[in-house]
Amino acid sequence: MELLWGSLLLVAACVPAAQGWPEDHVKDADLDMPQPLHLVEEGNLKVLTAAGLTQMLNQTRFLMVLFHNPSSKQSRKLAKELGKAVEIVGKNKNGVGFGRVDITVEKELCKEFDIEKAPELKLFFEGNRTEPINCEGVVEAAALVVWLRRQISQKAFLFTDTEQVAEFVKTRPLVIIGFFQDLEEEAAELFFDVIKDFPELTFGVMSISNAFGRFHVILDSVLVFSKVSI
Repeated sequence: MELLWGSLLLVAACVPAAQGWPEDHVKDADLDMPQPLHLVEEGNLKVLTAAGLTQMLNQTRFLMVLFHNPSSKQSRKLAKELGKAVEIVGKNKNGVGFGRVDITVEKELCKEFDIEKAPELKLFFEGNRTEPINCEGVVEAAALVVWLRRQISQKAFLFTDTEQVAEFVKTRPLVIIGFFQDLEEEAAELFFDVIKDFPELTFGVMSISNAFGRFHVILDSVLVFSKVSI
């Protein structure tokens, strides 16, 4: 356990911040967004138009977006709480962004994401705009942070064989994988607890029984992979 904890601390201290989405996504982003837009910020939230949303999706692994109606008291309250959540998480934290969309103005975005009433809060992961995660029933800043961190920890990729790992690593600048005897044991739980604070990095998990023959892992371990190391 001490060895695993030391490995996680080493990762936290030494691994440079790296965006973790596939290379083809980055290439598409370069083609679609040749010049960055200046996004206005109000109450710690970026004010998003359709183009602004696309830019933010390309720049962050996790993006929380509040679809709100400025005339709605409930919308204003949730926007304020989300702004407080930003301060708890840390403004300008790598890998995670926060924004809001005015549903009275951005009609096309409302149609795209099936927004029927405000407020609605959605979490986007790695630029995927087709399957955002709805955040429902969470209305206070501290609870919003807990919910977000839980989502981050749950986005660790589950690998079932070594070839899957090899192919995945080729598409990412950096991948940190925890190998465990039991994915539900204390060591694995510690791993999931730590990674929630590093949204900018790509994590995965794998059962040691599925790693024999390539990675020579026999004890609970954390390994850091780059494209040139596998």
